[in-house]
Amino acid sequence: VLAELKKSNFTLLNQTIQFDENGDPKFGSYSIVFWNHSGDAEEIGTHTFHPTVNFFINSSKIQWYMKGVPTSLCSTECPAGYAKKQDGIHKCCFSCEVCQNGTYVNIT
Repeated sequence: VLAELKKSNFTLLNQTIQFDENGDPKFGSYSIVFWNHSGDAEEIGTHTFHPTVNFFINSSKIQWYMKGVPTSLCSTECPAGYAKKQDGIHKCCFSCEVCQNGTYVNIT
């Protein structure tokens, strides 16, 4: 859906929405929101495109459910002697398979 949306130009709430050849908005001002613990969308920043590009996030407004910033990793790293085999379309999702004899994995 997002890929098709970025190819289109449309009007929303009396504002024209247009995208460039990369699918990035051509102009406008956008609010960056964070859904807080109450389930409400809270504005934590802005992104404007005209007359200059400006991006701002007030990170002090972000309240994580756990201590520190959570990691976004669907699979843990493989132990020594195992290689990653990608599962699905996401590069971060994989299973670990035993390396074949006489092979190695360069983890750098």
